[in-house]
Amino acid sequence: MICVYRKRVYRGTKYVTPPGGLILINPGVVHTGEAAIAQGFYLRSLYPTVAHMQTALFELTGRHGAIPYFRDVRVDDPATTRSLFALHQTLTSGADTLESETRFITTLAQLIKRYADIRPAEQPLGNERQAVKQVRRYIETHFAERISLSELAEYVALSPYYLLRVFRAEVGLPPHAYLQDVRVRQAQRLIELGLVSHFLSHHH
Repeated sequence: MICVYRKRVYRGTKYVTPPGGLILINPGVVHTGEAAIAQGFYLRSLYPTVAHMQTALFELTGRHGAIPYFRDVRVDDPATTRSLFALHQTLTSGADTLESETRFITTLAQLIKRYADIRPAEQPLGNERQAVKQVRRYIETHFAERISLSELAEYVALSPYYLLRVFRAEVGLPPHAYLQDVRVRQAQRLIELGLVSHFLSHHH
């Protein structure tokens, strides 16, 4: 992700990336980067491994395939840039494991869907109401613990990305946002209980 103008040489071609622009570089390709203006440049980089990309493709389609290859180097897509920026902030801010895993797999899947040479279709959603109900109950029971996406997916025997999709479709929130909502509601309940017990102790 590029925050100010930057010039990149990739396969012998120069690309100038504007503020907020995004560049996609395939594995093993030699490239260089330099400032396009005197003020220099600032960037955020993400280096998923080949295994990460293969996993994302499997999560997206439900089957194994070739490594996704990005045809476009420079991408002018504000929504994708925002997703990558949010992912980077999540990974560097010590956010919950559930949110980090969610943003990571979702962002890689989004990149593959929009820019990979294969343009795979997502698996169709089935009726997973019972699985979503189980995940909600698990979150509500273990809200004070460290919960991971892979743990939730294994609990209901679904793939992580598929679980994200069916959970959002059913609940209207991704699991990490639901977890945060549960924690806030629990904190409010404890505060109310504390106020009630404080009131009772001073009126006896």
